[in-house]
Amino acid sequence: MLIDPELPAGSSTPHPQRPSPHQFIYLGLWYLTSEMFQVVQYPELPGLYILKLPQIQDFRQVLLEMDDYVIVMDAPPEQAPAVVDWARKNLGKPIGQVWPTHHHHDHAFGVKTYSQAGATVVVPEMAKEYYSNIPGIKFETYM
Repeated sequence: MLIDPELPAGSSTPHPQRPSPHQFIYLGLWYLTSEMFQVVQYPELPGLYILKLPQIQDFRQVLLEMDDYVIVMDAPPEQAPAVVDWARKNLGKPIGQVWPTHHHHDHAFGVKTYSQAGATVVVPEMAKEYYSNIPGIKFETYM
């Protein structure tokens, strides 16, 4: 590294450290079990479950319980297997549908896991091609 000897002393003082609200969960292998979720329910919204992880400030997984299956909103990849397991253990139902809101990795890369578990992928017609390379995928589309 080349350092300019003309720089005044103390000019390279580091900036103070600040706590980060980000947990950087996508930088490596993530381990998770269904028992790690904190579950939030609202009495005025029966059948709605919000799964949270205390270690990940920004993570929220929305599940809607139907008569015979569960709908999952969005599909983060690292958490998908544990969500499938949580629904089976706690609601006694399979994931029947997954609704990724958009194509970013933290909303869509878990679609394959849900599809392999038997879920139908519900996306706008214009997004169907994006997900069509997943083997055995079943779609429901809307405009």
